[in-house]
Amino acid sequence: MRNQVRKGCCLPIGKVAMTQTHMSWKVKTAIACFLLMALGYPSTESPAILAQGPAKKSTMHALLVGVTVYPNLNERFWLKGPANDVLLMQDLLIKQFKCPKENVTILSEAEGKKDEKNYPTRAAIKREWDRLAKVAQAGDQIVIMMGGHGSQQPEPEEPADPEPDGLDEIFLPRDVKEWEGDASKVPNAIIDDEIGAWLKAIQKKKAFIWLVFDSCHSGSMIRAVNETERQVKPTDDLKVPTKAIREAEARAAKRFPDKNRGGSAEPERSQLPKGGIVAIYACQSNEVTVERMLPGGGSPDAKPFGLLSYTIAQILVQAEQNGGTPPTYRELVQGINNRYGAMGRTAPTPQIEGNLEDRNREVLGTKSWPGRSAILLSQDADVMKINAGTLHGMSEGSILAVKPLADQKDADKVLGHVRVEEVSMTSAKVKPCAFEKTPLQAKLPEEARCEVAYLDFGVKRMRIAVDPKDDEGKPLPAAVAKQLALDLPKIVGKGDALLQIVDTPDKAEWLIRWHQGNVYLLPAAEWSQKLKDRKLATRFVPAPLNAQLADLLHDRLNRIVRAENFKKLIGSAASDVSRGKTVSSVQVEFSLVRYESVNDKKGTPFNLDEGKVQLHHKDRIGMAVKNPNRFSIDLTILYVDSGFGIESYFPDSSRGENNRIRPNETLIVPSFELDGDKTFGLENLVIIAIKASSKEPVDFSFMAQPTLELAKDKRDKKMGAQSPLELLFETSLYGAGTTRAIKRGAVEDFSLQTVPWHLSPEVRPKKKPGGAGVNEKIPGAAELILKNAETLELISLDPGQPKENAKDAFHGWKVLGKTSVKDANARKNLVEAFEDGVRESDGTVARCFSPRHGIRATHEDKTADFVIYFECLRVRVTVNGEDLKDFALTDSPAGAFNEVLKKAGVALPKPPALR
Repeated sequence: MRNQVRKGCCLPIGKVAMTQTHMSWKVKTAIACFLLMALGYPSTESPAILAQGPAKKSTMHALLVGVTVYPNLNERFWLKGPANDVLLMQDLLIKQFKCPKENVTILSEAEGKKDEKNYPTRAAIKREWDRLAKVAQAGDQIVIMMGGHGSQQPEPEEPADPEPDGLDEIFLPRDVKEWEGDASKVPNAIIDDEIGAWLKAIQKKKAFIWLVFDSCHSGSMIRAVNETERQVKPTDDLKVPTKAIREAEARAAKRFPDKNRGGSAEPERSQLPKGGIVAIYACQSNEVTVERMLPGGGSPDAKPFGLLSYTIAQILVQAEQNGGTPPTYRELVQGINNRYGAMGRTAPTPQIEGNLEDRNREVLGTKSWPGRSAILLSQDADVMKINAGTLHGMSEGSILAVKPLADQKDADKVLGHVRVEEVSMTSAKVKPCAFEKTPLQAKLPEEARCEVAYLDFGVKRMRIAVDPKDDEGKPLPAAVAKQLALDLPKIVGKGDALLQIVDTPDKAEWLIRWHQGNVYLLPAAEWSQKLKDRKLATRFVPAPLNAQLADLLHDRLNRIVRAENFKKLIGSAASDVSRGKTVSSVQVEFSLVRYESVNDKKGTPFNLDEGKVQLHHKDRIGMAVKNPNRFSIDLTILYVDSGFGIESYFPDSSRGENNRIRPNETLIVPSFELDGDKTFGLENLVIIAIKASSKEPVDFSFMAQPTLELAKDKRDKKMGAQSPLELLFETSLYGAGTTRAIKRGAVEDFSLQTVPWHLSPEVRPKKKPGGAGVNEKIPGAAELILKNAETLELISLDPGQPKENAKDAFHGWKVLGKTSVKDANARKNLVEAFEDGVRESDGTVARCFSPRHGIRATHEDKTADFVIYFECLRVRVTVNGEDLKDFALTDSPAGAFNEVLKKAGVALPKPPALR
């Protein structure tokens, strides 16, 4: 439903642009997500899962491309390493992974001398990609390695899939040439879009694809004397005219006006097909990769290798020699980063791309290991830390088993245990401890992986009970009561569950209620409401009383408690920042835009200062997040809906998007359509930004979970948020803290923002000509008074129920305070802000009216009263007591109104309720 075209990294595999009728792949970047635990209890085991379904004899095919000689370029660009890389990988695939030799195709200078059709030219590379698409079968393993130079070129004037920076990424085959005359592209270069199309053809065959890209296209790095960069600069080296580059960038700036203001070019985020592909890249988008003499240390056997290719082979060979479980693709990249660190390198930073399941799959195997190596132990001086905190369900007192990294000897051996001593939002300090039969091991590896052995929940478990009465208040039938009593321990689960049984409903947070042959989940706060009541908005399931009931309720209740814990954790940290208790060094600039259609390129930005946004079913919205810091950040955008669902808007865990945002970059989330049929009411967007480390990006997309099924047969969409639980959410969804304090220092390295919105299940009303509905401008009589007012009062209103007979009421609404705006310039500014809000409106209003502001303007003997509810985008107006037609406006004037009230010492209106 959402089309998320992103930025790019150091080697392209194409582009993705999705429509309702077709999909073309636009894949550019690398990503590594290393956090997998569900919020709440992560499994103590990491069972292997068959990644391809039923067992099948699979075949392995490999295409290894190593470009070393570029006859049409200066010899200083010639390489040596790719020739050795392809032979190293061939040896690895045949000897260790039993790939038939006849299934390995090498395109290199040496193979071309044997048969000229095997030179790594553009035509040969395309031929072999096409051949793989023909021979690949479901379940086969396809390995593709591309080694050589990468670069960039200007995209066409009318590109099918526009680049935010205006530049296409390209791979340089042997026969690439310099830019010639008024050419529109680098001759014979392979464009990312082409590779994406080739990739899609293979992916359609349902084979599993592993791609290794040991080349790069952007960035700069000081290289050592024995290293060679695998990068060719477009203008200096390929003679691409600077004018062509500038013109392409200018065209992109017009297409993406919010892309970057004064920052670096925005790389496009990737989108891989869902499932069956893992790509490993040599570097991030701001780096270049290198080749060097390996093995180092003055070895007489040293040869030039690509640093990535050599390290991949080294890890896989040593893992085989050490025995144990083969590493997963994610563990492979972790191992590469660790080895680079051991060399004293801070760059390049290899990246992995692919969906969550595929990244957890054994290298060239069929098993997936979810959760393995998700938690990593590291040591800095005398302090031990893990990369999991309260956001991951970690708590003080929890105990983790420490094991070697997956590529090391005896990878499954428990080396010792550590206890969580101090927990922050995203990490925790730990100390060695004894656990069960394992004694304390004070000396543990400086880098290791951890698995949860015991999780201390404190009082975070959710209390549940069976309602002893049915929906009509009658005692449960004996057979039903007996069955629910037997099912209750199964619903709660084992001792490590997030749920807790209580004996009476008054102690519970959620109730299990019987009604007309089905079982429902009901918030305890709604115990007095009947399930048949059409106003009741939070009733989940329903489910028959059968053998599957316990498992179903266990799953649904665990989703609820995970979402609730997440909201409390976010609220605790975010409220501390908002109250000034802590100061974060991580800043994030966020904007939300509504588009009229897919073709609307400009959109209308929302004013987020009011705290809540009104959205409608089928509204199309987009987002932009800018990193104004001097360092990179790792960004996650989550959507928490009213049905306890958590969806990752960015990164999309199914496609493995790169969520690292460089300094001054702006991430643009393309527009997508909201579904008010699924959930509606007050919902929230959560923006989490973490100061980037030197290794893999951190993302929290692992917290995604499905929305609970609602009992829609008895629900009236038009009622909106009516239940006590929803009203509670409106006022305190993010206000509640956690029982375990979040340390103040924790926010120094991360930022949390919440953007609440109210989603209506109804389609946004269309603009109607001829004055139908509400006015799209201020009625003339009222506007005349407003513009020429000698006196103007700004009024703060209580948005509660109207009190028609109250003496201090303003058109029936309680007045909290008011101020007379006496200064002529101040009146003018206030009126102009008001008029701007009306002018910005598209005529849309919401079906609600709880005003928070009012204006009384007097000119000569006439008075105009304006009763304003910014959240509902509506104004009611009277002139000398006569009602005129309502008119629409945006919420943009609200900030100016509140500023005037605040300066006058008037109590501000109660802000719209958060959820």
